Amino acid sequence: MESKQRILVFVLIALLVATATHIVSAFGQDQVPDDVFSNESYYHYFYDERCPVCQEQERFHQEVLREEFPDIEINSYDIRESGSDERLEQLSEKYGFEVERQVVPMTVVGGNLYTGFSEQDGQEILENVRAIERGEEFEREQDRFVTELPFFGRVDIRSVNLPVLGETDLTDSVMVPFLGVLLGTLDGFNVCSIGALLLILGIVLKLGSRKKILAYGGAFIFTTVAVYGVLFFTFYGAVSQLFGYFGVIESLIAFAAFFAGLMAFSDFLKFYKHGPTCETTSSKFISDIRVKVTKVLKNPKAGLTSTLGAIMLFAAAMVVVELPCSAGFPATYSMVLGSLQIPFYLSAIYIIIYLFFYMLIELIIFTGAVISKEIWFSQDKAVTWLTLIAALILLGLGTYYSNILSLII
Repeated sequence: MESKQRILVFVLIALLVATATHIVSAFGQDQVPDDVFSNESYYHYFYDERCPVCQEQERFHQEVLREEFPDIEINSYDIRESGSDERLEQLSEKYGFEVERQVVPMTVVGGNLYTGFSEQDGQEILENVRAIERGEEFEREQDRFVTELPFFGRVDIRSVNLPVLGETDLTDSVMVPFLGVLLGTLDGFNVCSIGALLLILGIVLKLGSRKKILAYGGAFIFTTVAVYGVLFFTFYGAVSQLFGYFGVIESLIAFAAFFAGLMAFSDFLKFYKHGPTCETTSSKFISDIRVKVTKVLKNPKAGLTSTLGAIMLFAAAMVVVELPCSAGFPATYSMVLGSLQIPFYLSAIYIIIYLFFYMLIELIIFTGAVISKEIWFSQDKAVTWLTLIAALILLGLGTYYSNILSLII
């Protein structure tokens, strides 16, 4: 457990440093000269010196493009310099394309937008330039995610053949929230959080009051989803700073999914052998809070405010301390959302969908307890086998994004 916490702390510190560096660099650069904006060249290139894929495109410019067109004028814009985003907006208005988020590399050739760079992109950019130099129009026929594969021909690497669902595009408007529903539900079968709720409900049920069951159980669930939601949005905001580099995006998603999948599979093996257990409860910090909450709940003289405060503190502590064990789920989904370049409000909707299904099993348990004054949930087999399903799905996502990475870079 301590090693998992150390890993999480290291990752969070790295993300905060990356975010701070991004912000400082953005304010520390000189403005782009106005005369650059007045240039009417048809070739516009947005880059970042730290971007490895941009370096690939720079070599393409020097070794391929300038070899055939030595006099071609390339307008280059470092995205860290103020004014580059305004220039991109001017180009989008002029040529009619939309950019939800500025990423690198990004190239505009005669009004055609190229996001990311691969050998296929380079060939298409070259054909685009040739057409412009001949005075001809050029219409894009290929997509960054479409590639030629042996025996299969042209295929869209965003699509994956899923059981029951068949051929599915993981970036479309249906699959993105579906992935949130799936991961949120699996994340919700959390042995630690469910165990804590059962502990509180078990004590409150003995009081025989539906009002107290509703108040105390509701306080626990509300605090859990609120704290988890804040952490989720914070993580999404931090990692979004890294989503300016194609190739890096896919690498992060693949790593997060593989790591989370391996951790889930390790948990499955332990659960299968010994039954679902929560390592968090062995923490002295959590044990002390649990004892205090139990005393407050059993104390007939305890006031409503002090009791609710103790329960909410217990719920918040459980979420924070247990986060290293389940962070892979929200981390993977956050990165998937970030890779889609969708508006923040849409990402927020998808995250809220995830959070709802994350809390769904606890809401069902809670509602059943309020109505029947009984706890019907037995988590041993359900949690064990759902943990295996979660591991397989996460490992599958890791494999999927690794395949995309190998084709893009």
